Amino acid sequence: MRFGKGSVSVVARYAFALLVVAVAGGATLLIPTVGSDRPFLLFLFGAVVASGWFGGVGPGWFAVLLATLLIDFFFIPPLYAITGNIEDLPWLVGFAICAAAGNMLGSRYRSLEQELHETRERLRTYEDRSPGTGNP
Repeated sequence: MRFGKGSVSVVARYAFALLVVAVAGGATLLIPTVGSDRPFLLFLFGAVVASGWFGGVGPGWFAVLLATLLIDFFFIPPLYAITGNIEDLPWLVGFAICAAAGNMLGSRYRSLEQELHETRERLRTYEDRSPGTGNP
């Protein structure tokens, strides 16, 4: 499943980002924190990377923003408020930086993969049109 820029609407790509961040947030809420007061954020990080990979750069940045706000709202005291506790700010900024890097890497890998596919198709077309290539 790939969301190419021409194949799926912009709304669908952003809706996908919203959906995967919401599912990842729900999964994160279900996992108890054992031995730490910090939540297990792998699901949210994966949601950001998936949003960038499948939806593109814009939906990936949208997922970074949503995941960061979700962490602040549900996991950083005071809970259920976006307040910006100064003690937790480095931790939250660290997540946002890692998520942004994951978004950029996922989006770039996706675009390189698309370019490779397009180049391969052009090469096949060129080989098919070239005389004397040994094709019957």
